[in-house]
Amino acid sequence: MQRSKNLILAGLSIAAIGIMPLTLYALDVRVGETVTHTTETPAQNNAYLVGSKVLVHAPLAADGIALGGTVEVTGPIADAFYAMGGTVTVANAIGEDARIIAGDVSISGAISGEALIMGGLVKVASSSVIGRGAYIVGDRVEIAGTITGPVTVRARSVEISGTINGTLVAYVDYGFTVTDRARINGQATYHAGSEGVISKGATLQTPITFVQSHTPGTVSDFRFVREMLAGMFLTLQFMSILATALLITWLFPHFATRTARYAIYNGGKSIGAGIIATVGGFFIALLMVASIVLILPGIAFFAFGIAYLFVAKCLAGVLAGALIAQWWKGVPNITVGFTLLGTIAITIIGFVPIIGPIAGILLFFATAGSLAIAMRELWWKRRSLPVPSSNK
Repeated sequence: MQRSKNLILAGLSIAAIGIMPLTLYALDVRVGETVTHTTETPAQNNAYLVGSKVLVHAPLAADGIALGGTVEVTGPIADAFYAMGGTVTVANAIGEDARIIAGDVSISGAISGEALIMGGLVKVASSSVIGRGAYIVGDRVEIAGTITGPVTVRARSVEISGTINGTLVAYVDYGFTVTDRARINGQATYHAGSEGVISKGATLQTPITFVQSHTPGTVSDFRFVREMLAGMFLTLQFMSILATALLITWLFPHFATRTARYAIYNGGKSIGAGIIATVGGFFIALLMVASIVLILPGIAFFAFGIAYLFVAKCLAGVLAGALIAQWWKGVPNITVGFTLLGTIAITIIGFVPIIGPIAGILLFFATAGSLAIAMRELWWKRRSLPVPSSNK
């Protein structure tokens, strides 16, 4: 039994060690109207830059994540680059993959890995070199640079005037053009409603194959976009939940302890209260908004409910950590370390079919109920949440 405990704790510790650099130490977050990166970051720090204008003028030694109306990269990025914005310009080297969603995208630097790009106007300039292929969706796509690896393009119009060292597959609504400066060293196929313009001066390893198709190129497959957005959302969700859970444990240890222990010693009561508070609160907010007269209080109540549910979700990690501590030490201690292990544990267990979702729902309702009872005791009855002893 002791050995199995050691193995499980070792596994959770390894998971914690693997995720901690991403979520805590490798986190450099900057938010503002104009966010300018002008000094080189330490090698372990990923940079998260959010603003109306995001300017990267100095080297980033790890990953770069940028969200803004205008995103400009003139300094090199050692690892991967993720960006969403109105206009995204990459004018320096990216050490790994690039994932970009924007209104207009301009690439004039080198990308060592794969490029996944979605935009209105997408330009790959003649100075650009992409090392491991590209998947591009846009309204108009212009490729004048060099891409090594498989290239897939879906757009209303495509112009190739650069070099492609690999296969090319294009799905085009209209206007497929290959200029006399183009060089395609691989098999090329384009699907369109009518034949495009292939210059006789273009250098082609094999003749380009035309496949007549009436399926619009821009709407036939957005799977990679969905996957990209889902991955970014899940990563940010996990990071925010973990950071909030750790902050609650660190800043409000007595509150975290009382809430988690109450849920442990009064599991059925907490789960029932959580279901009532969650479902009942939703319908109350819905009725208030529907009544028109109480629409503003209803919106405020709804916003409060979202914050309440988020805190309850974060406290589920605290509760899971307390359960691990009780199993391991016999006492449900609430510490930053056990909160970290608990949050990672319920995240991993969540991927287990059937058991994972059920465990997650029960933990969530337990913490939601304990939190609701704590708020009632504190705000209504002006007293602390009662916590039975462990001998009960």
